[in-house]
Amino acid sequence: MSLTQVAAGTMFYPTPDGRIVFRPWGRKGPCYLLTPAQRDARARWQLAYWALMLVAIVGVMNRAPRLGPALATLAAVILGNYALFWAFARGLPLTDPPSPPTKEYRDHLLSQHARAFGRPMLWIMLALSVGMSLLGAVAGLSASRWDVAALAGGFFGLCAGVFGWQLRRARGK
Repeated sequence: MSLTQVAAGTMFYPTPDGRIVFRPWGRKGPCYLLTPAQRDARARWQLAYWALMLVAIVGVMNRAPRLGPALATLAAVILGNYALFWAFARGLPLTDPPSPPTKEYRDHLLSQHARAFGRPMLWIMLALSVGMSLLGAVAGLSASRWDVAALAGGFFGLCAGVFGWQLRRARGK
């Protein structure tokens, strides 16, 4: 699975009737219809934004490892992402919201995604998540920052749980 497909899978929803739907403002907001080409182009833009976001966050944390600049950068990143979603929605036709997916369709999409990602990559991501969970917890505790330890351990532990769950799904049914 390419990075573009991963990004597209996080932002755009394929409905059982074959439509590709974009709901940038959540369940209560408008629903937009995309073509596969539009989905791929927007996914590439989102990947570029994520890369820029990562560089900005690492740059700010390296230059000013205090909470104020980090929070300002986080706010700018979030606002930038909403601006990008606004740009993504411009010019797209509105469509009726999809009906809630059935359990079978949801399971099908999740299994398909897990198989497309591949077992070797899932194992690598599981190992990295477990390692980051442990390192984050140890680093936070060694600095007497239980909040950092809990956040890092919890976040990456949750990621490890998701990758472990996907490994079971990747076997296929």
